Amino acid sequence: MRQLFWMSALSLMLAATGFWSVPEAMAQGTATKGTATKGAAAAAAEEEDDYLAAEFLVPPQTSFFVAFPDVPGLVEGVKASTFGKLLADPDFQPFLNDVKAKIEEGSSKLKEELGLTLEELLSVPQGQVAIAVFPTESGEISGILMADYGDSEETIKTLIGKMEAALKEEGAEISAEKMDDVSVTIVTLPEEKVADSPVKQLAYFLSEGTFVFATSKDAAAAILDRWDGENEDVFAKNEAFTLVMDKVGRKDDSIEPDFKWFVNPVLLTEQIATAVQEQQPQAQSVIGMLPVLGLDKLKGVGGSMIIDEDDFDSIVKTYVHVEQPTSGVINFFKFPAIAMTPPKWVGANAAMYTGLNWDFQAAYAAGEALYDSFAGGGACARFMDSVAQQPPNIHLKKDVIDLLSGKLHFTSTGTGISEENPVGDLTLAIEVKDTSAASKLIAKLLDLGLAPHETRDFEGQKIYEFETPQEGITPALAVTANAIVITADVKVIEGIVRGTRTPLSTSPTYSKLSKFFPAKVSAITFQKGDAQLKTIYEQLRAGEGIAAEAEGLDFKKLPPFEKLAKYLRSSAGYSTNDDSGSLSVQFTLKEADPK
Repeated sequence: MRQLFWMSALSLMLAATGFWSVPEAMAQGTATKGTATKGAAAAAAEEEDDYLAAEFLVPPQTSFFVAFPDVPGLVEGVKASTFGKLLADPDFQPFLNDVKAKIEEGSSKLKEELGLTLEELLSVPQGQVAIAVFPTESGEISGILMADYGDSEETIKTLIGKMEAALKEEGAEISAEKMDDVSVTIVTLPEEKVADSPVKQLAYFLSEGTFVFATSKDAAAAILDRWDGENEDVFAKNEAFTLVMDKVGRKDDSIEPDFKWFVNPVLLTEQIATAVQEQQPQAQSVIGMLPVLGLDKLKGVGGSMIIDEDDFDSIVKTYVHVEQPTSGVINFFKFPAIAMTPPKWVGANAAMYTGLNWDFQAAYAAGEALYDSFAGGGACARFMDSVAQQPPNIHLKKDVIDLLSGKLHFTSTGTGISEENPVGDLTLAIEVKDTSAASKLIAKLLDLGLAPHETRDFEGQKIYEFETPQEGITPALAVTANAIVITADVKVIEGIVRGTRTPLSTSPTYSKLSKFFPAKVSAITFQKGDAQLKTIYEQLRAGEGIAAEAEGLDFKKLPPFEKLAKYLRSSAGYSTNDDSGSLSVQFTLKEADPK
């Protein structure tokens, strides 16, 4: 029966979120409380219909929040996206039919145990779905799941009935209580089975086409206290949440993103530490360290996913909200915005590229301040000076940190990647201010003998090649192109020295994507749509690798790679800063890559 309980509970969550697949049934029906996507103003939303966004139903101390504001709308968006068009392509149907048959085969036990088909479960979400974590008035941390089920009430009730039967079999006590004219089911879990758990109770209710499942009676009460939309004490008015959502929303802020999330790491840590303090008293010491490390300045991290907006097939945004002025470990991660483009030695054949501008001076200063806060003023500088007096006589600040410009470049063409060689020609370039000083620094480090190597000259360039037992990998290092270049394939350095490749920065695909970058950024990324995929795809079609172990799936039914390639899009992204934090944006375009 315990298995049945967990299957029922899991099915409730899966049915609520609709994560299993994207069936036609999910796009049917209407919800009473969360069908349409609206803006942040509850009053305006209520004037249009009964919709009330989930952030208006949870308290302001919510530390973790995830929401799909409109599941049917999301499904329709996916269908209209490039990925959705691929799934509808007749050339892929023979293989996808095998996948569907495999899913139906695997869902037979679900039907046997729960009396419901997979299709019935997937038809449940018909509006918004949300998960949140917050402390109740009693101080205990609780979690809730809420989902608009529309006309799928019988399916929800069937699942609840199965779950209640399993809970009773396990010794749980089930009762009902009226809260604001809503019947709430209270489940008191067996004491001997939850002695070491902060969750002693469950509660759930159905109201106005919405199912709410909570890990405590008080959490359910907190939701019902805000059910009519009149309560002003809501998460929607939390300053950090509001600021982050403003940063990651759509252009038209009257329309919700397809997915949004928020977490206050510091608050969540404090809430968890409080919840487990009886079992883990030392957890409180973690809270005391947060201000010392400067982490109390981290006010929230959140993001969104947006499908189908203007030129974009999809956009993923993340915002890190940090209160100013920052201190402690947060100052390790300062990335000033500058005009940035891939260096000329990164070729147009690059499968991926990432560039960022790291303030190493600020990072060192942060480490120094943190060290001194424990060891006393000036302790770090004295320690570094003493270390520099010993072989190899390298001063971390003067000889290393002061040498670095801050620009870092990661790139790969995907060449040579295999099961034996997972890195291919992955390359890191660390730009320096003085190549002569950098060469002397590298020579000093290598003279320690910690990395066996050979030195050779290539067209006037000194290259260090390192020994490795890994076949197919030829790691090397050189100071060239105003950078310390470290690569898994020495041919990359040879190519940089020759300087004959066409730059990525002038390629049609990169140029098309980079026009959406701001003038100044702290980081940029680029990923080719078909990067490293053709080889893997053709291996699957040939029945090799994982395809050989997949029973019931005939990968030979997949069409040639050219049929897939027309749906692949290159992606790009950037990061920028402002007075309250950092925004990262990743996107793909609707239009195909230039030929």
